[in-house]
Amino acid sequence: MALPRLRREVRDALAVYGHLLLSARKTEKAHAVFKGMRVLFPDDLQVIRSLAVTSLASGDAEGALALADELRAQAGAEDMAALDAVRGKALFALGRIEEARNALTRSLTLRATAAATPSTNGKAP
Repeated sequence: MALPRLRREVRDALAVYGHLLLSARKTEKAHAVFKGMRVLFPDDLQVIRSLAVTSLASGDAEGALALADELRAQAGAEDMAALDAVRGKALFALGRIEEARNALTRSLTLRATAAATPSTNGKAP
């Protein structure tokens, strides 16, 4: 069926557009793109993660923290480092310094562990 592939292509195109806007420092426009994507793709973890990032960039630390916490309950281990980084930045923006330090330390530890672990790209070693 063409619909699932079309939906995936639309999602991917919108995500690229949103990230281009964000990299061009058009934060509010990028945030609007990801808010719209959340309506279209409510269960897509990458959309939620991108919305958390743009929420933080838009100054909505509470929203970013809520989204990151929502994602942590559903995300796999490979996404935890990025989520902890978003959480740490949001917590810092909210003045919750010790919690921010813990989240950022956890993010760095997860990244270091992932970098030290050889990847098999899903293949048996």
